[in-house]
Amino acid sequence: MEQCDGSTGGGDGGGGEMRECTKGCGLLLLTADDREHNCLAELRTCIEVLRMELLGKLEHQRQETQLLLDNQRGHMIQREAMLQASIQQLKEDLALVSQQVKLLLELDHKRSQDLERMQQERAELLDVLNSLQAEPTGEASQCCERCASTPDTCTATDNAGRKVTTL
Repeated sequence: MEQCDGSTGGGDGGGGEMRECTKGCGLLLLTADDREHNCLAELRTCIEVLRMELLGKLEHQRQETQLLLDNQRGHMIQREAMLQASIQQLKEDLALVSQQVKLLLELDHKRSQDLERMQQERAELLDVLNSLQAEPTGEASQCCERCASTPDTCTATDNAGRKVTTL
């Protein structure tokens, strides 16, 4: 087993040879420190040092994890805000499209009514035209009442001398 904190226990650090503890703890000791060595105290010190290192690493990892979570949370909040804005815009677009569709349907309905009315008027006009064409044509109906001539050749005038054609 290696030395846990790099120290040899409490000696003068003089030039001795390193060797493993003969009492069974497995720490490397200088030959001069062999007599002052207390296995339990040294192992407790090693355990405490390792525990402190582990707690430091654990705290560092906790801080990194917290930072990562905070960043992700911020990103998710930002993304949610963007999605909410997109949803709101889509709702507004849908309302506008619905309004335009309603207007187009109303215009189509009005156009259909106008077309139906015009078809009825056309049918009536065709009936009138057909009835006029079916009547016998007479000279009297196309002549001027004053001079008994056609409107193109009428020479009748009023008191002021203006041309007047009365059928």
